[in-house]
Amino acid sequence: MKIYFINDLHWDFWKKQKYSLEKFFDEFFLPADTCCIAGDIGNDYEHSIEIMKYLNGKYAHVVYTMGNHDLGIFKKDRYKLNLPKTIDKKIAFQRIMPNQLDGTVIKIDNVSFGGSCGTCDWSWSFKNFETTDEDFLIRWQNWFDCKWWRVDSSSPWVIFDWEMKKLQHVSSLKPKVFVTHFQPLSCPTPEMFNKDIMTGLFIFDDSTLNLQPGTIYHFGHTHSKLKLEQNGILYLNNCVGYPEELCINALGKFNKEDFLLDI
Repeated sequence: MKIYFINDLHWDFWKKQKYSLEKFFDEFFLPADTCCIAGDIGNDYEHSIEIMKYLNGKYAHVVYTMGNHDLGIFKKDRYKLNLPKTIDKKIAFQRIMPNQLDGTVIKIDNVSFGGSCGTCDWSWSFKNFETTDEDFLIRWQNWFDCKWWRVDSSSPWVIFDWEMKKLQHVSSLKPKVFVTHFQPLSCPTPEMFNKDIMTGLFIFDDSTLNLQPGTIYHFGHTHSKLKLEQNGILYLNNCVGYPEELCINALGKFNKEDFLLDI
């Protein structure tokens, strides 16, 4: 089975640049049996469903996790009154696009896909800066819960515990393809981000996950392409990102063909 791995579509931004669905697909996608998306499809629910339905017509299967942009309820979101919380938006997505990974494992043509959105735990910042839990709480609540996500808890530690239990459960089932939106700490970050404490809001400590050699780990969130094999695990980040970004290839020169795998 041929699988095309891609993430951080941010379709809203490209739509504003007058991209058609056809042009967007031709520029960033390749034909395959299955498309695997590691989150951040778009901000606006309606726009996100538009691109997902289009991709569903291009591939036999579309497997995905939600990203922080997908989960957010934004000020201008016309659905904010109907979808006041993250859980409602996740359910609305799943009704239309059922292959959502949320602590679950899906098998397609004998290839198993498992994962969840994940979340940050400040592990990168604790490793690189002198900082405190209180500092993390203030920054996290300003950027995530109190501003965008509107989840059922305002505690990042509670939400991280929820997500890690999902990921640990999935890893125990040993899927061939493991998917999170947030970046694992075990992967490098671009040097240009190393002086920014806010980088910690993009990464989590994956050391407790019992991933097996031969696993393909697909992630996103950090807008820098990556294809790296270490400890027998192949890590993939094929971000589209925002139209104006210049740092996409900060970790090496990659083409979309690098993220089309025959499994």
